[in-house]
This record gives sequence, structure tokens and C-alpha cells, in this order.
Amino acid sequence: MWCQLKNNMNCAPYELIEKLGISGSDIDQLMSLVKKRSQPDRVFSKNAKGVKIENPSITNQLRIIINDIANLISENKLNQLLGDFFEKEYVSEYFLRDELRDKYKVHPGILAHEIEGNDFKPDVDFILEDSRRNVFYFIQVKYLRIGGKAYISGDLEHLVSGKLSKGISQLVDAEKAMNCGKLWKPLNKRGLHNCNKDNSFFLLIHNVSNFDFCVWPSGIVSYEWNSVRNLFKDGEINFGHSKSSPSHWKHNQPLPVERPDDLINFLMNNGPAAQRGGASSLFETDNVVVRTRFGNTDFLCYGMGL
Repeated sequence: MWCQLKNNMNCAPYELIEKLGISGSDIDQLMSLVKKRSQPDRVFSKNAKGVKIENPSITNQLRIIINDIANLISENKLNQLLGDFFEKEYVSEYFLRDELRDKYKVHPGILAHEIEGNDFKPDVDFILEDSRRNVFYFIQVKYLRIGGKAYISGDLEHLVSGKLSKGISQLVDAEKAMNCGKLWKPLNKRGLHNCNKDNSFFLLIHNVSNFDFCVWPSGIVSYEWNSVRNLFKDGEINFGHSKSSPSHWKHNQPLPVERPDDLINFLMNNGPAAQRGGASSLFETDNVVVRTRFGNTDFLCYGMGL
């Protein structure tokens, strides 16, 4: 990747790859995984001189290949551990951070056995209370091992897998139970006396970019985690070019996460895209830099965001 994008080379030479501890058998194993994928997802090819990137849009495609390698090495155990951590711990605990705990409160989710009767089978991982807007989000989190895949084949694979549709079905049942008055008892147990059907919204959070900013036919709203995380931080983002100090943008009010179409229009007209837009900016990607902070460490991503 570095050889082609930064050094204008046609491929990564075998002698350089070997210095990184990657053997010929490792490359052959990688190519066997690549050949099983559809043409748009075939990231790498090899020739007499080295390994070459075939697809210039590789973020999602690399995720797919890394998923295959992880399965090959760990027999799927690594992905199961990542999925359980993402669904059961990471997302809900994110809102306990110092910069967010004054704005949001995390409450335990609701399971089917808490609902009287057998008409509904809701499964809500946690309830997020927006203290500033007096809004409650009933959230179901889903992690799919392949977070993104090219074109319609990716959409179909995610839908056929049933994991997203299961999460939607569970939230639909939660909403129906709310409308029928069957959530009052579990909500009262949690002290959520102000929570009602008028200020409650049902949200599916996942790691699939194909279904970001999405309203499903059932009315359930879904977001990819990286997007909705920033939306809950009032759209906060640092952006700019590596040759100048990064710019900071953040809306002065909480954003209506439950209305993705309105959010798209708002961000396109008021966010960084509107500030930095124009035909000339299409040719400035080599200088783009995105900055984020994890713990006490700053991370800067230059160029194409690879």
C-alpha cells in the first residue's frame, strides 16, 4: 500500500515484503482468500515482481480480507470475542466517559421476560437518556464480522444473514410493547417515569456502513457506530489539511439522531462539508488530515484516510 500510494511504485517488491517477515507461503494463502471474493472485493494481486493493490477503494475490502485471515488463524474465536465486546460492553460504556456523562444517562435494557404475556419479544441492550432534550433511545447493538462489502452483494449478504433483521424485529416488538402500555412496569423499575411513546425512539447501532443514516420500512432508525458516535457528540469533528492547523466543528445544540434525513440535509448545509466544499477540494485529498484522541494519545490520519 505504502509503495504504490506514496512512492509511486507499481507494486510492493517481494524482497521488501520478506523483510517484514511475510513469507511466500503467507502470500499464497492471502491470494487464495482473495480469489474467493467477487471482483470488486479482490484487493490484491501478485506478479513476478511483487504484490499489487488492484482496487483503489480499499477500506471495506481490506476489512473483509482481515476478517478472512482472522477466521483462518483463530477459527472464528477472535471475531466472536470482538462481537460480544462491541455489543455488550463498548457502545454502552462509551457514554460513561467524562465528556458525555453530564449529557447522557445509560439505563439497563429490557428483555422479553420482563413483558407480561407472550405477544412481544423485545430485546433492548440499553436505554440512553438524553438529559438535554428529555429523549430516550432504546438501543439494540449488532456486530457483523464483515462490516462492509462492495455494492449490492454486500447489502444482500447482510440482509440474508438475518442478524440486522433480527435486531430490527426486536426493536419493533419493543416499540409495539411501548404503544400497548406494556413497558410501563419495567420503565418504572428503572425510575424512567418521564419516558413515554412521544419521547422514545428505537435505534439499531451496528458496524455496517451500507446501512448508515438509514430508516427501515418498519420505522426503525439505524446507524453505523462511527457516525452515530459523533452525532451524539453534537456532530463534533476535527478536520483540515496537514499544512495547517486542524479546524474544529461542533453544533451548539444536541442533534436529533432519530431523524437521519433531516440530519443529512443539516450537515450538508452547515457542517464541514459545506465549509470545505467545491470542485477544487476534490483534488486536495493528499493533504487531508483527520485527528482523533484515544486516552492520552493523539492519532492523525493523513492523505486518503488509509
